[in-house]
Amino acid sequence: MAPPSDPYILWPTKEIATRYRRPFIGPTTGTSGTISWTITGVEKTTLVYDASLDSRLKALEQAYRDIEESVASLSSHFQEGKVTIIALHRLINFDLSESIDVILEPDGDGFIARTVDLDLFGFGDDPKEAVNNLKLEIEGLYHDLMTDDNFSEEWLKVKSFLQRMIKDK
Repeated sequence: MAPPSDPYILWPTKEIATRYRRPFIGPTTGTSGTISWTITGVEKTTLVYDASLDSRLKALEQAYRDIEESVASLSSHFQEGKVTIIALHRLINFDLSESIDVILEPDGDGFIARTVDLDLFGFGDDPKEAVNNLKLEIEGLYHDLMTDDNFSEEWLKVKSFLQRMIKDK
């Protein structure tokens, strides 16, 4: 591996940095540290290193692994034909004030996503498409019901529910 021409690149390991006489940032104790080095032609340079970034990065990496495990678990649920309940916290164009429970279930070659609170559903080739289609249905109903109040008592209850749930921007 040939060293790059930029002398300010920080190398990932001390061994590589030493081999090419380049700066190296290693772990420090405490929450921050100062690392100094000298490069031919450049006087002493100081870089502040925040060790708390390591812990935050590790937490993000763990959260990512947890999400991957959840997705794998959901995939196995669907392959076995099991019904799964998820919570919607956001529609496509709107945030929700409270989550809406959605039942996801395999249906033939696709999937159905339906709400517990509304008589709506979305169909798709995969769970994500089914949920996105359900979100579109909820938003479409919301827009239709916001046009006026000339609806039956049942539809006015649905309108009231959606007004409570959807945060209008």
